[in-house]
Amino acid sequence: GGTMAAVLYALGFAAVLAPVLYGLWWFTTPVRESFTNRSATSYTHVYADPSAGEEGKFPSLFDEASLRLSLVVPAYNEEDRIEVMMDETMKYLESKSFSYE
Repeated sequence: GGTMAAVLYALGFAAVLAPVLYGLWWFTTPVRESFTNRSATSYTHVYADPSAGEEGKFPSLFDEASLRLSLVVPAYNEEDRIEVMMDETMKYLESKSFSYE
C-alpha cells in the first residue's frame, strides 16, 4: 500500500531530479572553471595574431578591460543613412575620453 507508493514516488522524483541537476552542473561548468583562481600567466589558450605575426593569449576574466565600448552597427539596406550616422557617431566618440572600437 502506502509504503510502496512512497518508494515509487521517491524513485520517480529522483529520476526527474538527477538529470535536471546534471544539466545545471554541465551548463555552468565554463563559468565555474573561469573562477578557479588561476593567474592570467598560467592561461594556456592562445590565438594567432596576423598583424603581429605571433601568438597572443586570450584575456582572462580577471584582466583589466582593454576597451570600454564595442559598437556594432547593423546596416542592412542603410546606404542612404549610414554615412551621416557614422560621421555623427565618430564625432561623438572622438569627443569622449574612453576607449572604443
